Amino acid sequence: MLLIGDPLGSEAARRLERVGCVDIQPGLTDAEFATIERRYGFEFASDHRAFLAEGLPVRTVGDDAREHAGWGWPDWRDGDPETLWQQLDHPVDVVLDAVRDGS
Repeated sequence: MLLIGDPLGSEAARRLERVGCVDIQPGLTDAEFATIERRYGFEFASDHRAFLAEGLPVRTVGDDAREHAGWGWPDWRDGDPETLWQQLDHPVDVVLDAVRDGS
């Protein structure tokens, strides 16, 4: 069943692959989505799900800062769980730091 966001997510994945700036692996399966969403406590939006089902970007080509939470694409299939948690927490941490700093 296609949802409203699905065509946009699929097209985004195809465009990203054509640009060649990331390593693309086969897309996530329904079972993998279920595991990720259960483990990390969220649901992917329909367009993001379509994007990741089309192809899983795992690393920005030439990116040698792979271990840093704010860099590159999350490797939902084989990534280190601690690094994935850091990547999920990163936007919230940035906002909280800005509020604490009065920015």
